[in-house]
Amino acid sequence: MNHQTGSEGWLRENSIHHFSHRAMATVFEMFIQHVEHDYARQAAQEAFEEIDRLELELSRFIMNSDISRISTLRNGASTIIGLDAFTCLKMCQMLWRETNHAFDITIGEVLTLWKNREQVRPDAESIKAALLHSGFDRIVLGTSEYSVTVHDENPVCLDLGGFGKGYAVDVAAAFLREWQIEKALIHGGQSSSLAMAAPDGREGWPVTISHPASNEILYALDLQFSAISSSGLRKGEHIVDPRTGYPENTHLASWVVTPSAAEGDALSTAFLLLSRSEIQAYCEKFSDVCCLLLQKGGQDEWTAFNWNNKTESSENGCHS
Repeated sequence: MNHQTGSEGWLRENSIHHFSHRAMATVFEMFIQHVEHDYARQAAQEAFEEIDRLELELSRFIMNSDISRISTLRNGASTIIGLDAFTCLKMCQMLWRETNHAFDITIGEVLTLWKNREQVRPDAESIKAALLHSGFDRIVLGTSEYSVTVHDENPVCLDLGGFGKGYAVDVAAAFLREWQIEKALIHGGQSSSLAMAAPDGREGWPVTISHPASNEILYALDLQFSAISSSGLRKGEHIVDPRTGYPENTHLASWVVTPSAAEGDALSTAFLLLSRSEIQAYCEKFSDVCCLLLQKGGQDEWTAFNWNNKTESSENGCHS
């Protein structure tokens, strides 16, 4: 997936200002349409600071973050976490159920095993042991307060890497709206973009989908009021299947258009692991989700789910 916001001249002529910020091991970008550059810059800075705050709460690699504290809980122990971390867990739990467990943030222990697989490939026993620390069914989220309780003798290691960046993009968009900024495009690295209202004179923000091998443009979209996320685009990239503990993709690449960037990040990953029939069933159940899938095989084979539905209305996604 690529983005095209036009030439520098087009940006200037339409009062579109570009800002970037490094956080969460990637670069966040904002393209904001506003008549005053300084006002747009201040709004972007506030949103970037909020992303920094989220990283401190959501990263499992930061000591005493909400997520790392959960990973230290033993059987029956509880902890109180912040609203953002709790919201992420609620959303991730829902997506875990809806994707038949293909999306699961509780596999931090398994991901650690595979991190250095080029040097030492994990054996079956190590993977089996790591899976004992995963599974959303081991976690109970409080109903009246932001509490998390672990019901298992093995601590659960959480990793929001496939969700946190998208959530940060969604939060940044909410911050811009608080500044009365409605026309913006926000990138959370190379794999996720959220389009707010379209810039003047366009039906949406220009975004292109390119073939991961040839870079040939497959679709040119005008996106607004929705997000687009992608997975599987790097050569040799494999997603760890939380159900088996092994890196494996059913498909080569997926692009997903969704109402939110967080949801898109999760689904673009899960859809690499699900069968076509499972993806079709998901998109039939949730009509506001559409997917473009590049499947394995000798020749490029594409399958689209809800793609035509998604391109019918700019209020509900994109125009092709």
